[in-house]
Amino acid sequence: DAIELAREQGLAEDELEGALHAYQESKTTLFAMIQMATAARSGDIKSLEQAVETAQQQKDQARYLRTRSSLTNLLGEVSANAKSKLQVQKQKASIQSRIQTSSSKRATIVMKEMPIHIKEAKSMGMEIDADVAQQAYKRAVAEKKLRKAAEDADVRALTNTLSDAVAAGVDPHMIERAQEA
Repeated sequence: DAIELAREQGLAEDELEGALHAYQESKTTLFAMIQMATAARSGDIKSLEQAVETAQQQKDQARYLRTRSSLTNLLGEVSANAKSKLQVQKQKASIQSRIQTSSSKRATIVMKEMPIHIKEAKSMGMEIDADVAQQAYKRAVAEKKLRKAAEDADVRALTNTLSDAVAAGVDPHMIERAQEA
């Protein structure tokens, strides 16, 4: 309807096409920004990657067509912020994965790797993950002490380490075996 009205009012066809193109570009750019903002809030890495890729394509197209506008510039700023957030999210996911992987290893390896993971998690503001890693570290230390006391058949050391082992969440079967020793 608007196009027909513009033609009736004598607007030139090229002016009309230019305005229509500018409208489409603005609409696409705004959609890309909304998509990035939504993905950034959700914390979903895949959605954020897709949104950043879409924005990059939009910026590339604007550069190719030489139609940079203030909206395209704003898209660049939003895209840069989204890329930064994406990098942080990937780093956090990597730290979580390393904590999870290390937690399932032998106590001596846990004792070696967890302090590094705890430091990384804290530096990224991942307090819950740092606490999980700290708990895994404490459990590994308690397991090692419990094994050592059982191997040495040191009743006094065994008595002292049993309560620490229970508090640290050491496997109940390991505690039973240590008590039997």
